[in-house]
Amino acid sequence: MKKLAVVFIVIGLLIISGFVFVKYSISTPGFTPAQANDSTSQTKPSQSFIDLKPKLIEKLQQLVKEGSNGLYNLFIHEMKPDILNSTIGISNASLVPDTAVMRQLEQSMQLPNEIFKIRTDSIWIDGLGIKDVLSKDVIDVKTIHILRPTIEVYSKKNNDQITTSKTLYQRLMKQMKHIGIGKVIIHNGTLLTHNPGKNKNNKLSDIYVNLTDIRIDSTTQFDKNRFLYARDAELSTRNYSIPSSNHLYTLKVGLITIKATKQLIVAENIFLQPHYNKQEFQKHVAAQKERYSISIPSIEFTNTDWWSLINNEILQAKSVQINKADISVYLDRTKPIGAMDLRGFPHQLIMKLPLKINIEKLKVKDLDIVYEEHSNLSGQTGKVHANNLQGTVYNLTNLPDAIRRNKTTTVSATGVLMNLAPVTLNLAFDLSNYKSGAFSAALKTKKGFDGPSINSVAQPLGMFSVKRGELHELTSQLNGNNHQASGQVLLRYSDLHITPLKKDQRNPGELKKKSVTSLIANKFVLKDENPSKDGQIRKVDASFTRQYGTFFNLIWKTTFVGILKTIGAPEKMAYQ
Repeated sequence: MKKLAVVFIVIGLLIISGFVFVKYSISTPGFTPAQANDSTSQTKPSQSFIDLKPKLIEKLQQLVKEGSNGLYNLFIHEMKPDILNSTIGISNASLVPDTAVMRQLEQSMQLPNEIFKIRTDSIWIDGLGIKDVLSKDVIDVKTIHILRPTIEVYSKKNNDQITTSKTLYQRLMKQMKHIGIGKVIIHNGTLLTHNPGKNKNNKLSDIYVNLTDIRIDSTTQFDKNRFLYARDAELSTRNYSIPSSNHLYTLKVGLITIKATKQLIVAENIFLQPHYNKQEFQKHVAAQKERYSISIPSIEFTNTDWWSLINNEILQAKSVQINKADISVYLDRTKPIGAMDLRGFPHQLIMKLPLKINIEKLKVKDLDIVYEEHSNLSGQTGKVHANNLQGTVYNLTNLPDAIRRNKTTTVSATGVLMNLAPVTLNLAFDLSNYKSGAFSAALKTKKGFDGPSINSVAQPLGMFSVKRGELHELTSQLNGNNHQASGQVLLRYSDLHITPLKKDQRNPGELKKKSVTSLIANKFVLKDENPSKDGQIRKVDASFTRQYGTFFNLIWKTTFVGILKTIGAPEKMAYQ
């Protein structure tokens, strides 16, 4: 019996010694946890003398407090460790900034540009063994799952440079030498950004984050190839949508993925959806206004600062790739003309964006555009389409510093017009003189096609029909601004015969030819070829004064004036 008693005494002493050692290992001498006045997560008290969970929470609070230079307080309601299975469950946790410390850091110019407030329902830690609990300066964890967190980011009014040079590792050195985490996974998170300077908040829901191979130690403290000390970092959000300010559209993005360490952002399934069909849309606008519908499967941004995009509303990227897109535009000319928009040219739209952008190169692949117009003259609808457009935009920016370095945005594009002929378009926009709308444009098509093939557009929108003719080349070189455009137009064609049209009063919605006018026009007025029989090529000066319409309408109307002058038709047709 004595031997058995000795055995139990030894076992008891071992248990007591182990308990004392663990308690000492997680003790926090001199550290007083913050009160949970600013959090709903009051730590659950000990259930018994041997319940060390509150002490373990206190140890974590000390690490967070000292690791953040005193800025943040950690609150945890309850912790459920399972040392045998190397897991810990945490419920109702929050990370809250200490307002008193914030004021001190701000006065000493050490306050970070972004302040965080984080709350989460639960955290699940896998792979935290007994050695990690007992170790004083090393922690290695397999996986941390964070469920349904709400992350709020508050930006300072001015982004003053932080003067402190200490890294997170240097601030943790008193407590830890190494922290390693295999993965941190955030499920179903919400991100709220507050920007007091612009009085605007942004919200992203359904966020997923995957941080891989996190190491906080002397080898990674200055590693610029890591993001938040992670070797790989991927963040994504689904089903982002925002209505337009005029309440006519909603912009929807199915998936946004950010690969932070690769400086890559990919947006998928982008739609600009009008709220109304073509007829209903006209009831919600007082004057002529284009109705847009845009679908883009994916946009890829490379070498970009994603955090500035989310928090400071600045999009900087070395290159952007748009793969396969469809754009449909509809305009009803039966509506009143309304006031001319002097801020609707492409570079003017870029300059008035609320989002600051600086993109070195934007490349578009396989873009299809359909322009549909309902004419008030014919009562019919015509449709122009350009397919397989490939284009590149250089120096797409509205940042003053970037404009001082390079004041010109250039666009070069190629495509197929009406499935008939390849066409090239080159544009240049003067960003330093954007208010005037200053631009230059060059339009060219060389492959010939039969004139009657354009009747689906010419009849409803031009009130004429091409009976026969061969079009060989069209070149247009223009310069313009908000109010007018001018330049030279070359149209090469042969054997042209045009029939003027008018409304058929007996059959509403139908057109019929002007017989006498057609005869006079083709016999005595119109020139049926260029070059003429003597070999002379007519290259005409063209100008058009803008009364309404969009940027591309101005380019087309000026070119149309040149076409009319070349064939001998009255220029006033371009103003109808």
